[in-house]
Amino acid sequence: MVKVQENANLTHNYTFPHNTAVSRFIYVSESLSGERRPASGYVLWLYIPRLDANGGNQVVAWAHGTLGPTVSTAPSRFKNLWNHFIAPYQLLLQGDVVVAPDYAGLGVGKDQNNQSIAQDFFASSSVASDVVYSVQAARKAFPQLSESLIVLGHSQRGVTAWGVAQKHAISNIPGYLGAIAISPVTSVFDNPESFGSLIAATMTPGIASLYPQFEYNEFLTSEGLELLKKIVKLDRASSTTIPILLTLVDNPLKPDWAFNEWLLKYDILTASGGRKISGPLLVIQGDNDPIVNSDNTINNF
Repeated sequence: MVKVQENANLTHNYTFPHNTAVSRFIYVSESLSGERRPASGYVLWLYIPRLDANGGNQVVAWAHGTLGPTVSTAPSRFKNLWNHFIAPYQLLLQGDVVVAPDYAGLGVGKDQNNQSIAQDFFASSSVASDVVYSVQAARKAFPQLSESLIVLGHSQRGVTAWGVAQKHAISNIPGYLGAIAISPVTSVFDNPESFGSLIAATMTPGIASLYPQFEYNEFLTSEGLELLKKIVKLDRASSTTIPILLTLVDNPLKPDWAFNEWLLKYDILTASGGRKISGPLLVIQGDNDPIVNSDNTINNF
């Protein structure tokens, strides 16, 4: 744990249901290459939270979906924590304490060496570490939290919940009870166009951070590269940037993007599905989901 703000529930900061509060914190997580880096998150509290069998405040770790790849697109910077009643408020009002990471690269933009932190967008193993370490840090700051935890994630981070189940199979996560993955996007190649191209373009800073040999101009068109730079500079949520990408350029990537050596290596390292899991994993997937194909979800399970 690096820093804790126990009571961040100021009127000008957030809009919450009654009898609830929020704490914010900065903790240490781990990148795909194993380097330590700071990340931020929040804890949502109910006035009287429910208790687990051992008397601790029951913890649910919430892994939010795609909000954006830049510093200001951290949920803790939004007045309603972005997903509001979609999940975190619902969990909170049922009595759970919600621990939610922003993910490394969102919320905290520089590491201990004052170097920019690239978000490992779509990297389930890396963001799974953000989730696990955020809960461990929250427990140190707030000893009343339960030793047990459940992980719930949606869309881009539905695969994060899946990634936690895979992480648990490699190294035991103390107190882990299981995960729920809702509409999980398991691989960049499982997305319909034009969303697959948009996701791949957004992954490029993470790929370049892990593989210095990666060349942006071999992956993106000149128009796509300029647009990506502008979006990073704009530093706004996906509700703003996705329409920009969809309307200002036909395809930001070169025709052979799906065969790029570094993208393929990154996908092998970070995609979920087809790997050993441990503990219960519930996958919720709609047959008519326009983005996440149910057949892909079934095949990857």
